[in-house]
Amino acid sequence: MSDPIPPDAARRLAAELRRLRGDTPLRELARTTHIHHSALWRFEQGVRIPPRDTAARLDGALGAGGEVISLREYAVEERKWASRGGDTGNDDDMERRSLIQAAAVGVGLSALETPERVRRLLTMDTGDDGRPVDEWERTCEDLRYGLCVWPAARFRDAVEIELAALVRQRHRAAAAERLDLLRVQAALGLLYANVLGRLSEHDAALRWWRTARAAADACRDPYLGVAVRAEEAAHGLYGQRPMASVMRLTQEACDHAKGVPSWSLVFALCARARAATVLQRHDEARDALRQAEALVQGPRLPAASVMPSYWRDGRPTQWTGSLVHAGAGDEDRAAEVRKLVSAHRDYQYRAAAQLHAALCTVANGGIKEGLEEATRVFDDIPAAHRTNTVRHTGLILLRAVPEEHRDSPAAADFRAVLGDREASRTA
Repeated sequence: MSDPIPPDAARRLAAELRRLRGDTPLRELARTTHIHHSALWRFEQGVRIPPRDTAARLDGALGAGGEVISLREYAVEERKWASRGGDTGNDDDMERRSLIQAAAVGVGLSALETPERVRRLLTMDTGDDGRPVDEWERTCEDLRYGLCVWPAARFRDAVEIELAALVRQRHRAAAAERLDLLRVQAALGLLYANVLGRLSEHDAALRWWRTARAAADACRDPYLGVAVRAEEAAHGLYGQRPMASVMRLTQEACDHAKGVPSWSLVFALCARARAATVLQRHDEARDALRQAEALVQGPRLPAASVMPSYWRDGRPTQWTGSLVHAGAGDEDRAAEVRKLVSAHRDYQYRAAAQLHAALCTVANGGIKEGLEEATRVFDDIPAAHRTNTVRHTGLILLRAVPEEHRDSPAAADFRAVLGDREASRTA
């Protein structure tokens, strides 16, 4: 059977929020989470249940590993049941019957509950008391595919559902299973931090990177620990961290690798190469890229024990090479790797690769032509695909424009299509 709804889940959520905050002043938590202190007080007293996105923010800020998200879902369900006046012992059967009756007369899901709530109700009598670890690993692989092809907001919602399910299972798991579930937690945390960055929710993303890193270290998979740190550094390039912090993170990832060849070390070296390119330290960028390419071309590399397609798809050096060679103005090599990146299933990679072509034009002195090309490219990207990563690739291009050209009409047009205040500050 699925977990029963706990008694007074809203009270449990409130108590957990108070416990997690500990000695941290309420106003300090309010500042770090951008949630008004009076709202936080109401959440902690059980007067109100936080909205879903607020619960996710609090979960990350308090390092709860999904606990706040899960308790919030329980509290919402319990309050719905109480408002209908039924007792929780019989509501499941009653709601199943109402779903069947609604289906018979053609009532859509939107007239009842959320589709996820409906799915959980319909599976409560199928013995669904958790997934085996290999099924969780398949879930991570499916989500990896979704990250590449789904709009970012839709993907975020999907990961939140899986995180809540993982927390429920982890609480009742045996000790031996918990270690495997930590690997899953690290993978889901990484994916969630990734998509939060795509959506420009940087404060929450930083907290989820810490959550993913802690889970990776606790599960004792050394490759996973390096891989999470490498991805954390790489995503820091796109508005999450100062560049000095990004470079320190790449060094930390390489230090954790201890010189052992692996796909994780490849990701760490690629992050360093991209960061050096953004800083216009092109010799350093090419050196790090060459080291990563030598690893890929050598003997078969080990990878992290969860979500292998994320690490072994062979594209980190291509994606990195597209930026590194473009930033250095190496047109032939940039075009060669860009062709490979343009075939990637991830819409974000394809869009950024086109901006890399414009960057290469700018690096070779074609300032006006490169900016006009970038404007056309960005204007043609569907709105749902204009992620934070893609926008910041445009900012990297603007930073490569010589200062005397940053007030030109072509630069102004590009800043306008970016529609980003940071683009104006870059000029």
